[in-house]
Amino acid sequence: MSACIYCPQTADTLEHPLPAAFGEFENAPLLVDRICRKCNSERIGVLDEQLTRCGPEAFIRRFYGVQGRSAHDPVNSFYRGSAKGHRLEMAVFDPNLGFDVLLECNDGAFRQMCQLVFIEQTSKKTLHLPIREGTTPEQLRSAFNAWRRRSL
Repeated sequence: MSACIYCPQTADTLEHPLPAAFGEFENAPLLVDRICRKCNSERIGVLDEQLTRCGPEAFIRRFYGVQGRSAHDPVNSFYRGSAKGHRLEMAVFDPNLGFDVLLECNDGAFRQMCQLVFIEQTSKKTLHLPIREGTTPEQLRSAFNAWRRRSL
């Protein structure tokens, strides 16, 4: 057996070079015994999760209604990222309000998110705080205070 390409442990897993979250590809190559179980789940798994739930790929998955594995927590990437990644933001100018608002996409349909919008008057910096089911006032207050500290 060979050593893991990321650590000195024994490589003992079957790895998909293309994340399974993008689908199962017929005749796709597999890496046999190149990565150990720990690196496969802790390193590669976290990277795959962040890629598929926090980047442009997350938008495409949301647009087409691609669901994750049933064992994984469902994530709306417009409300929160995953694996320490940031949430997706899609801001558009609303001429009726006179400022940007956030949109979300679900199965190809777009809608304005439920959100609080704060605009700092002197610098015109904007904070969008999405409000989702279960959001507490304490969470909103904490996010607002963190933004204020960064903005000062």
